Amino acid sequence: MSIRDRLAFWRPRSEAPLAERLFAFDAVTQPLPVIRARPRRRLRLPGRRSTTPGAAHAGGGTDPALPGLLVMSGTALVGFALIGFSWRAVARTLYPWLQVPSLVSGGLAGLLLLAAGLLLVDIQLDRRDAARHSVELDTILDEVATIVAHAPALRARRRNRTSR
Repeated sequence: MSIRDRLAFWRPRSEAPLAERLFAFDAVTQPLPVIRARPRRRLRLPGRRSTTPGAAHAGGGTDPALPGLLVMSGTALVGFALIGFSWRAVARTLYPWLQVPSLVSGGLAGLLLLAAGLLLVDIQLDRRDAARHSVELDTILDEVATIVAHAPALRARRRNRTSR
C-alpha cells in the first residue's frame, strides 16, 4: 500500500482531491469567494473607563505617560542587566588585562543606559506632575471666573433683601 493510498483512505469519499479543487477554478464562470473580515475588537485595558479622547486625562483611567515610562524603565533594566553581565565576565577572569574590555564595554554602557533611563523617567514624571498641576490651576481659575461672573447678580440679590 503506497502513501498516496493511505492518505486517500483518510480522505472523505465525497470530497475531491486538493489538486483538483485548486486547479479546477475557472475565473470566467465562477465568482471569487468572498472572504469577510471579522470586526476588530477594541483592546480594553484594565482601569480604562471611557473611549472619549479627553476622558482618560481628566477623570482618571489610564495614564497617557505610561507607555513612555515603561520604555524608559525598560532602558534602566537593560542597564542593570549589562552591569550584571559585565560583573559576571570580570569575576570569572583572573587577569586584569582581560577584565578591562568587558568592564569598559559592559559596565560603562550599563551605567550609561541606567543613568539615561532613570533621567528620562524623572523628566517624564516631572512633566506629568506639571501637567496635572496646570489642569488643577485651570479648574480653580475657571471656578473663580464663574464666581466673579455671578458677583453682580449676587450683589443685586443682597441689595433686594436688605431693602425690604
